[in-house]
Amino acid sequence: MKKIYFVFLFCAGLFSQASSQTYCAPTFLNGCFTWNNQYIELDSIVWELGVTDCAISDYTALSTTLTQDVPMAMTITNGSWCGAGVWIDTNSDGAFDDSENLYHSYQAGDPMTYDIQITVPSTVAAGTYRMRVIAGWGSDCFDSTGTNGYGGCGSYQYGSYQDFTIHVVAPSSVISVKEDMNVHVLPNPTQGTFQLNVPSSLVNSSYILTNIVGETVQSGKVTSLNARLDIENLPNGLYIMKFDNKLRNAVRIVKN
Repeated sequence: MKKIYFVFLFCAGLFSQASSQTYCAPTFLNGCFTWNNQYIELDSIVWELGVTDCAISDYTALSTTLTQDVPMAMTITNGSWCGAGVWIDTNSDGAFDDSENLYHSYQAGDPMTYDIQITVPSTVAAGTYRMRVIAGWGSDCFDSTGTNGYGGCGSYQYGSYQDFTIHVVAPSSVISVKEDMNVHVLPNPTQGTFQLNVPSSLVNSSYILTNIVGETVQSGKVTSLNARLDIENLPNGLYIMKFDNKLRNAVRIVKN
């Protein structure tokens, strides 16, 4: 058995802000081409540009949960001498103010990988917000004296940006539970369909799937040792599956 962490929130308006707000957007006079974000990873957010149009910015379907004052490792890889800037719009005004910048740096490289840590301050209320990651050519994306552009909504010479969804929780809302090592979800993270492998003791048991606010989003019955389940209709994020409603048989499932 190993410990996992089940996020349980008591904030009624958790999901209402990030999706309805109108957001400003940075501009890139000469486009993105090779001056762009290529790879971004933050917990369950794993994004790669690949052959996708580098001008596409809205990836808010990808989300993860960050705990106040708890550092989280983040990796950003970009190309053609780009700096990196990270903002979370914690006041939900759509502006990505300087006070909402969590990281900025410029290191010369092509490509360049920034292995950093992101920490959401304890002053940020529990809720759902938009995170912005900017690749700015020849810029740390923040310093106003830079001639190649700066700011979460600034005017850059070259570069790109991507937006994601962040759920912020308080440390007191994280409940430690036991994960059943005999229960396996493959693959995990999943894009929707996965195989659930359980011991014989759980065959014919009932299960419920809860989201990060503790709401039951799916329920059913385990009818075999190896079952195929589908959560494609659910938003990306963290879920907890419990069998016969017992935390000692819990398993964490990440959809991205």
